[in-house]
Amino acid sequence: MNRMFAGRRTILVAPLLVLLGGCVGMDVNPLCGDGPPAPGTPCQVTAIWDHTVHFTADPVHGGTQNPALGGRVYLFGPEIKYPMTGDGSMTVLVYDGSVRPGPNVAPLQIWQFDPATLHRLLKHDWLGWGYTLPLVWPDLPHDLQSVRIKVCYQPAKGTPLYTEGDPMAIEFPGSEADGRVYSTSAKPHGN
Repeated sequence: MNRMFAGRRTILVAPLLVLLGGCVGMDVNPLCGDGPPAPGTPCQVTAIWDHTVHFTADPVHGGTQNPALGGRVYLFGPEIKYPMTGDGSMTVLVYDGSVRPGPNVAPLQIWQFDPATLHRLLKHDWLGWGYTLPLVWPDLPHDLQSVRIKVCYQPAKGTPLYTEGDPMAIEFPGSEADGRVYSTSAKPHGN
């Protein structure tokens, strides 16, 4: 008789645990909203870049195909557990990957994303909430073989966060390459 009661209790409690489990691990939780969570205070920024050059139509110029790099940028708290959303802006700088970085090395290209644009680029994927950044580069040199990408996230209030990856070989369509390059950086503790 006790076994039957324990089995029924499990059947009744299990759905309740699923509903109270939170939004982080379950996209279909009926208690979770459909939209992104409120912005948090990030301490780390992580970027994942696709090294394949993609071509995208430019609606302003009659659908002309422009080369673009792309990637995802995620914001994290003190620990890398679940990505969070932010309320700031982002600047992406791309350098020639064959040139050693230094104070006198100028970026090849700079993209700036204001808070409203970043909010439009906020998407949910297998990892969580992050920003899909299209780096449309109409005059991308076809002889450029590698790049170094640096990201600066500037929260509405607080210290900017930076991440810079190692040089990444870029491949134009038709090449044999595949893969992604990851970079992460943390704000020093105490700031």
